[in-house]
Amino acid sequence: MNTSTKTIVATYGSLEQAKKVIEALHAKNFSRDDIGLAVNPDTGEALLAVTTPEFALREGMEIVRQFAPIHFDERATGWRQHEHFEAVSPDVDDFMPVELAEKRNT
Repeated sequence: MNTSTKTIVATYGSLEQAKKVIEALHAKNFSRDDIGLAVNPDTGEALLAVTTPEFALREGMEIVRQFAPIHFDERATGWRQHEHFEAVSPDVDDFMPVELAEKRNT
């Protein structure tokens, strides 16, 4: 059976918050192999990506939303209003895989 997949992407204010989301996803039988996590070492924000079969998309999104991910439309407005705002370059890699971040901090 060929099942299409979807990816849910969310950013959280901390690595600890994102890890709670992963535990909640895992408790609902989402595979750890289908969950990616990266952290921005400067801000501590965490980027979470969950690849899921389309039939489980709604449940995955509900779990991700329960943990209050950063709302980028509101956040972008705040950034633009800051006096030191500069354009963001999509070529800059702000996040790095969690494993590397944990090794870097030890």
